[in-house]
Amino acid sequence: MLQITLNPATGLSRSIAGGTTAVAFDAVIEETDTTLPFQLVGATVDWNDGSAPIPYPGFSAEQPSPLALLGLTRNLGIGVYAVTITAHNNRAPQPDTAKATLNITITQSGLKAAPPRNIFGPVLPRDDGLPNNQTWIFDVGSDLQVLQSNIKMLLLTTKGERIMQPNYGTNLRRIIFELAVASVETIIQQEIAQAISTYEPRVTLTSLQVQRVATDSRAVNVVCAFLSKQNGQPFQINLQFAK
Repeated sequence: MLQITLNPATGLSRSIAGGTTAVAFDAVIEETDTTLPFQLVGATVDWNDGSAPIPYPGFSAEQPSPLALLGLTRNLGIGVYAVTITAHNNRAPQPDTAKATLNITITQSGLKAAPPRNIFGPVLPRDDGLPNNQTWIFDVGSDLQVLQSNIKMLLLTTKGERIMQPNYGTNLRRIIFELAVASVETIIQQEIAQAISTYEPRVTLTSLQVQRVATDSRAVNVVCAFLSKQNGQPFQINLQFAK
């Protein structure tokens, strides 16, 4: 079983006057399955600051467990970052993977507290709670409710469905039901990340799970976790697809 241990485990917070500041953390990746040959592991670190993810110990390389990534350092400016560590072992034909997220918040010091950057707008019926599909007429919400609604609408819209905006939405339905490849979860993650970077850059995708419904071979659930760049709050969206 793959395990990821982070230090610090609870995230990082810094206050700076301006510019950037160096932040550092440690990550240890360990494979505890002693039946796995050689117990080789590797990892990728994505700082979610616009730079490309970095593979460790190197491109297409692995090393015996444990893999200690000590003093991972990056200069970051003011903002909220969800650093994602993705680990994998050498199980064949499909390696196991594990993910961990470290939240880093860099704020500006010496300033009076700014008023909350609330966002308001219409919201879709919710999967649980109100408004639901029985009570919904034209409800409005704020902050996370609006982000959840916007992202759900974006991801469930198939490209070409919205008039005058042929690139709005995703091709998730086609990817899920037409691509029979082992890396479909990675393709789904790339599709979602590209959509939100274009149409909802106020959030960061932190994790993704594709769940096949055991009782219905034609149904798939996609569970996405996001982090709001507005206030650093995490939230989750469940998407249901069926043929």
